[in-house]
Amino acid sequence: MIFFILASLKFISFYKQIESQIDNFRKIKFKTVYKNSLNRG
Repeated sequence: MIFFILASLKFISFYKQIESQIDNFRKIKFKTVYKNSLNRG
């Protein structure tokens, strides 16, 4: 039971890490798209 709790905690932290990385990637992508649209306009 304790092992299961530790495993789930590890999984949650791993998932949060991936989520933040995806969020950063989206922000960067949005910024580049926004800059490109400004340059075009």
